[in-house]
Amino acid sequence: MATLEKMRSKAGLLVGVVGLALFAFVIGDFLNSGSGFWRESQEVIGKVDGEKFTVYEYEQKVQEMTDVYKIQYGDGNINDEINSQIRKSVWDEMVNERLFAAQTEKIGMTVTPEELFDMVNGEDVYPLIQQMPMFRNPQTGQFDKDALLNFLQTIQATDLSQYGAEGAQQIAQYKKYWLFYEKLIKKARLSEKYGALFGKALSANELEGESSLKDRSLSVDFVYAVQPYASIPDSTIKINDSDVEKLYKSRLQRYKTLPYRTVKFMAVDIRPSESDYKEVEDKINKAKPEFETASDVAAVVAENSDVPYVDAFVPYTQLDAKTLAFVQSATPGSVEGPTFADDTYTMMRLMGTTTAPDSLKLRHIYLQRADEAKTNALADSLMDVLKKGGNFDSLCTQFSLASTKEQGGEIGWMTETAAVSALGKETTNAILSAGLNEYIKSPSANGVSIFQVTEKTAPVQKAKVATIAMKVSPSSRTYSKLYNEINQMIASSKNNLDTLESKAAKSGYYFQIDNMVTTETDLIANLKDSRKIVRWAFENEVGAISDIYDCGTRFAVASVTEVNDKGYMPLTNVASSLKMELLADKKAEKMIADLSSKKFATIAEAASVMSSKVDTAKFVTFATRQITGLGAEAALIGAAPVSKENTITGPIKGRNGVYMINVFKKVENPIGDIDMEKKGLNMSLQSRIGYQLVPVLKEKKEVEDFRIRFF
Repeated sequence: MATLEKMRSKAGLLVGVVGLALFAFVIGDFLNSGSGFWRESQEVIGKVDGEKFTVYEYEQKVQEMTDVYKIQYGDGNINDEINSQIRKSVWDEMVNERLFAAQTEKIGMTVTPEELFDMVNGEDVYPLIQQMPMFRNPQTGQFDKDALLNFLQTIQATDLSQYGAEGAQQIAQYKKYWLFYEKLIKKARLSEKYGALFGKALSANELEGESSLKDRSLSVDFVYAVQPYASIPDSTIKINDSDVEKLYKSRLQRYKTLPYRTVKFMAVDIRPSESDYKEVEDKINKAKPEFETASDVAAVVAENSDVPYVDAFVPYTQLDAKTLAFVQSATPGSVEGPTFADDTYTMMRLMGTTTAPDSLKLRHIYLQRADEAKTNALADSLMDVLKKGGNFDSLCTQFSLASTKEQGGEIGWMTETAAVSALGKETTNAILSAGLNEYIKSPSANGVSIFQVTEKTAPVQKAKVATIAMKVSPSSRTYSKLYNEINQMIASSKNNLDTLESKAAKSGYYFQIDNMVTTETDLIANLKDSRKIVRWAFENEVGAISDIYDCGTRFAVASVTEVNDKGYMPLTNVASSLKMELLADKKAEKMIADLSSKKFATIAEAASVMSSKVDTAKFVTFATRQITGLGAEAALIGAAPVSKENTITGPIKGRNGVYMINVFKKVENPIGDIDMEKKGLNMSLQSRIGYQLVPVLKEKKEVEDFRIRFF
């Protein structure tokens, strides 16, 4: 695999990011206030069982994971969603590392160097590594161990001079990338080993296997009638507030929650004004004459367009419908537009059409330019040898300084667009015009390459189109005008939310309903970059109205409507659901008393008294989770299999109402294999351990989260 070439192809997408210095500057005043002890406490972003970790440590790991993301996905643009995911992943990783370290150290559990080596180089490479995109075959999508080994060989090289300054820098970046994943898989294996201890300790026995089989062995069919709780008006039942409070207190642990705030917010779209549209329209019309006649179209596009000019022919099949229609109806030099769609003015100029292969397969010998004259002489000599029938593979292995030499100099398939981007226009033109197996000498800034085209795809229709696209965005005037309008609205409301809502409604702006946010909330109702509003909410009291926040393409104003730091959902928030449950209990008591005083010969008689109808349920066992048409009626599922056949049973209190049933069929199914059943139960236990272990450890070891102090 051409590992270094793959690195270089991704390198252009990597964007530098702001380091810890900026973060320290932003919070510097905050951290430097107060006494030394208080200052230290404010630097702490979290604790696990009393062990502190600082905001600096956290930010360093966020930076590290951000860099890894950019390398792995070749994406230098980190949006709000990805940034939030990275921050959450770092927090979880830091907390989990401390949770497991404390436990594994007690019992002396480790991951040895030999074990780590086997995870990377053994027969069964660790799954996390197999899933990494750079180690997957681009044709099959499957894990390619040769690509992994070649990558490791490259980053472990001690002499990087052969790769040049840029190549050496990229290899250093990829070494950091790999070390990050080495640490990650080591932690993952340690947590797996610790979890496996519980898996061995928890195992289904013979009795559990037999009981599980029996739960499914008896299947029943029955007819039933149900009297819904809704058939009795709520107004006829009295529920005391003390009863609701008593039920709430008995279930208090169910309502355990993180500290939270509820906020209402108004979000106003920042849209371009009429003058903004007119300004861009005038600008593109002004550019049109030069665009139509310029010999250097690339310069005109670079000066005026939001999208760059790609000096390459693109297959018709890859053109969007609008561009294809233009190409098929135009002649070289023709210009279409300006047209307007999706807030963008667009012009297109057809530079030319051709029929040519879509892709070329290349290999090369790379000679680094140490001495220009000697390098050119060597390149000429190799060209002469190759043209006389010399062996490309052996010459590549002997002379090439690229990592591809181990694969015979193979670069692989490249489209014209990709070739222009990677190799430059001049080299691409030479390659495109070359015949199969012909050799092309191409100088570059750092050396000389000898390319050979080994395969070409069938010729297809292609077009080269220059495009000027100008997106209309809100100008600073529009931005300021809207900001001032909202700011004046807030000021004139005198910190009264009702007044502000009334004034906003007159301008066509409305507040969202209450949104509950915790210290872990990153996004409020899909409002971009709204973490800062969450932080503001935790710094203010009920009734507070925020300043204006810039949230992507919207301005937002928020207000706190509820504060809860008690760690439990308040009674007022759950009282209605508890009251409904108590109402159902009272109604059930009344229904059961009425039905118990009557004798029914058939379910039809019971249904008549219950103002209901007769329905049928089939194939119900103790293992049934849901009854078709009724849902999770656990009481009914439990009662039916043990009821006598052809006997009216009931009344039975259910979730939705009170039931009368009559089982008319029972079927004893074969018991099955107990050993297989135990295996199934053990798999279920392993799964439960997998997702319950960390929450249980968090409950046992106090985890304190202070992230809201900082962001």
